[in-house]
Amino acid sequence: MLELAFFHHKAEKMSKCYCGQARPFETCCAPLIRGERIAATPELLMRSRFTAYHLGEAAYLLATWHPETRPSELDLSDSPAWHSLRIISSKTKKERGQVKFRAFYAQASSAESARSLGYLQEESLFLKEAGRWLYHSALSLESSH
Repeated sequence: MLELAFFHHKAEKMSKCYCGQARPFETCCAPLIRGERIAATPELLMRSRFTAYHLGEAAYLLATWHPETRPSELDLSDSPAWHSLRIISSKTKKERGQVKFRAFYAQASSAESARSLGYLQEESLFLKEAGRWLYHSALSLESSH
């Protein structure tokens, strides 16, 4: 089981999960991030990975990254504040899945206390190995500031 930093924080009472699903975080992405359940589809893995980025959970991101493309470490200290996720499309064929999404963020800019808004749009490739979906790579990438 993964030992993750966000469980040292108080859980927020939310009407919907950080990933945008209508379910609360504790019943949506939290069990995946805690290692109590695995994502049944590439889209669910994408949603839980967005939530992990939102929470700064590098351990979960590395654990769900395919070994062919996984970095040796992941520093999220300069990561923007991820705010919302929109799934554009999701498709699965046997052991391969693709999810196209747009993730919105705010990032501190050079001006004092100013924040710039932007998004990252990506079509991600997921591969299923040993019964688990893993993030492999970005097939296409677009961003806006």
